[in-house]
Parts: sequence; structure tokens; C-alpha cells
Amino acid sequence: DAEFRAVWEQAGQTLRDAMDMALLTGQRPADVLKIQRADIHDGALWIVQNKTGAKRGIEVTGELAALIERINARPRLRLSAWLIQDDGGQPLGTFAMRSRFDKARQAAGVDFQFRDLRAKAATDTGDLAHSQKLLGHRNREMTEQYVRQRVGERVQPLRWFSSAAKNAEHALIKLEPQHPGFAVLSKTTDFAPRALRTLRANALALSFCVASSSLPSVQRLHQYPTASLRNRQGE
Repeated sequence: DAEFRAVWEQAGQTLRDAMDMALLTGQRPADVLKIQRADIHDGALWIVQNKTGAKRGIEVTGELAALIERINARPRLRLSAWLIQDDGGQPLGTFAMRSRFDKARQAAGVDFQFRDLRAKAATDTGDLAHSQKLLGHRNREMTEQYVRQRVGERVQPLRWFSSAAKNAEHALIKLEPQHPGFAVLSKTTDFAPRALRTLRANALALSFCVASSSLPSVQRLHQYPTASLRNRQGE
């Protein structure tokens, strides 16, 4: 947010409009610049993405509604069909946008690309399902990749499982016999005894399985740890 604001402060009004529109809609630069006033109707901003052909109707509400109102209310020497335009009516093109953005970015002393605003939109929603729909991704994996690239991916260090195994063991000891998860573990082959013997190899899956109060979740998770145990120990 601080870097975005720093560049925004150095930008001219037309570039600010483009930056705000790109962030609030999560669209690619070319799709932002081609928006026309006629694309706003029936309470939504309608965009057909150049790259995928996906059509998105983004509800004109909240900050997006305020942005469009701000753009339309600004006095112009000439009004054109394009929403992102200079005061003289000239639409902001890709080359001009890149040139102006580079100058504003250098003046602000930060290093990110205009296209990075799409990734920022994906992470700022806080909801992968929402991000996937907004960005027009065909599958969730594409959206997850956007998020990982921007915020990074958490990984475990070497030999991380010692404390996790202890937590799983304590959770299993405290589990009441009448707990549904305990019943499933007891009835399905000899999973529970083998799991206890290999807590350190399967600590994370076992901890989740034991702590879960959802019977279907335990049943689904049972299939994976059992196979994992067979692979590590043999039949």
C-alpha cells in the first residue's frame, strides 16, 4: 500500500485514474485502458478480457463507484468515449501509460510494475474464490500462483516435525473414546496403532485428523495417512 501510494502521489491525474481502476478491478493494463463509458451499464462495469475472452461484469459499488464518479465529474476540455483519458479527450495508450508510470515510479523511489497491481488485487481481496472470479482465472491454481508470487509461500524447516509430533500425541491421548474421530480411527483397519508408531513421520496429517471434530474430514484424511504409512513401513 505504501509503495502504491508513493507512485500515485507522483503520478498525473490520468495515470492515477488508471492505477485506481487497475487495482479495484484486478484487470490487465490493456483491459483497463480500453474501458469505455458505454461499458458501464446495468449497475456493472462490463469487460471482455483481451487475453482470454472472459467476460466480467464488475459491480459498480463502493470505491469503484466513487472512482467512476470522480472521473466523470472532473472538468474536461473534451469528453471522449474512453473512461481513462487526458483532459483533451485523448485516451491513455499503453506506451504513454508505461512511460508515465516509469517516471512516477522512479520519482517515488520504488520498484514495481503496473501489471503488479493485478496481483495486488488478488491478494487484497483476502478471498481466493473472489479473486478467481474478479481476475477471470479458469481455475483456482492460477489465482493461488498469483498470491504466492506476491506474498511468498510458507515452508517448514528441516526437522520441523518434532514439536508437531508431540502436539499430535498429546491430542490423541486427550481424545475421549466417544469422540467421532476416535471411533473412525479405531474401526478402520489397524490405522490407529500404526499411526501411533509413526507419529513423527505423519505428525501434521495425524494432528489435523485427531483434532478434527468433523467426521467426514476424518474419514477423508484417513485414506491418505494410511497409504502414507504403507509406503513408509510396507505392509
